[in-house]
Amino acid sequence: MAEESRSHSHHHFHFGLLLLIVILVLAGFKFVSRQDKWYSYVVESQSKVNLQKSLNSVEDAGMIASTIVSIPTEANSIVKQPKVLQSYVQTLSNQTGRDIVVVDLQKKILADTVATNVGKIYVEDKDGDVTETIKDGQARVFIEKSVDYPGGINQTVISFKDLRGTVVGAIIISDSNIFNK
Repeated sequence: MAEESRSHSHHHFHFGLLLLIVILVLAGFKFVSRQDKWYSYVVESQSKVNLQKSLNSVEDAGMIASTIVSIPTEANSIVKQPKVLQSYVQTLSNQTGRDIVVVDLQKKILADTVATNVGKIYVEDKDGDVTETIKDGQARVFIEKSVDYPGGINQTVISFKDLRGTVVGAIIISDSNIFNK
């Protein structure tokens, strides 16, 4: 009888151990499943934030473009006045904390947050994003790594047109700082 009781206890022990292993496996599976869902949520959320950053930059660059080609008049617009254009870009940049660059069709810098870059050719779009945007009018996002931004800075580029609808250059603008708060 003692032998049978010991055997019975032994079976209970094995059953309990097996049950504990099953519970641990199920808990581990649930943990991994939730972790995957959390990771997917984080990735999706970050993608949405990046899209909003890009859309915000496109909208802001569009407002800058409208202003520089039409104020005070088309014939004497800001884009045709180098000193006024540079002052406008510098003022906007100081107020918003954003990097802003205006280039012509050949990517010659007409105005820049970093004033010493004016007159140089913009070459920080390593994959030709600015050139492609000027050609096809599609806004693009890229990371500029340069002497001015060695750690890299997210940039959005849009082409801009004069009031007759002719593409005359591009505006390159960094992400809004509102997303960093």
